[in-house]
Amino acid sequence: MNLDELDALKAKLDALRPLPAAALRNLHDELVLRWTYNSNAIEGNTLTLMETKVVLEGITVGGKLLREHFEAINHRDAILYVEDVVRKAEPLSEWQIRNLHRLVLKLIDDDNAGTYRKLNVMLDVPGFLNVSLLALWESNAPYNDYSQTSTPRYRYRTHPMLSAAWGIPFSVGIPLSFEGYADFIGSKGKDEFGGDTKAETNIDMEIMYDISGAVGTPKNTFKIGVEYQYWKNKFGNNDATNPGATAKTPMVRAEYHF
Repeated sequence: MNLDELDALKAKLDALRPLPAAALRNLHDELVLRWTYNSNAIEGNTLTLMETKVVLEGITVGGKLLREHFEAINHRDAILYVEDVVRKAEPLSEWQIRNLHRLVLKLIDDDNAGTYRKLNVMLDVPGFLNVSLLALWESNAPYNDYSQTSTPRYRYRTHPMLSAAWGIPFSVGIPLSFEGYADFIGSKGKDEFGGDTKAETNIDMEIMYDISGAVGTPKNTFKIGVEYQYWKNKFGNNDATNPGATAKTPMVRAEYHF
């Protein structure tokens, strides 16, 4: 349904105003029902729309968990509570938020209802994502093989780097993974020749295929795949004056893990 269709339906509804009180109650009850059903279904509640309706009317559904009944009832009660707060024009407060939490968990998890979390949350998700903010300190002592001359060691200004590394397994009938890293490096001041350095962007991405099973080795031992690297202003060199300072490099990659 597009926005024009929504506007047309809204215009039809507005043309019927003021709606009878009975119609308003029916619309409100339908909204609460569908809101409750969809919110709980997203979280794994197995009640159907019609089963949710009868639960909200006070009837128990056979073959369903008691917890699922409470989830529907509590969600409905939480909606009515928020409506009452709005109707009274009460300012939102910590007490109200905790009371709303208590309503949602009532008879489901009474020990934690309306309280702050006491334990850390651990998520069991595939793969990994590491993000770091670092301070870098670099030095360099260039040597020219052609002229056989060296430059005294030079120390750059300390500069920041935001770094992310990831490995995300997925499957399209074969075991694949999306892996790589991204480094965003700030300017490190003047170089050893007095020129300005530039901020760097270094992104390396890979799609890898784990062929370990095909060659009789343990999982994640042998991988092959394709890789692409984008490195702008390599080593702080300005690609505006030195086009070679930005790399855009496709590669074929093979990994063997001992």
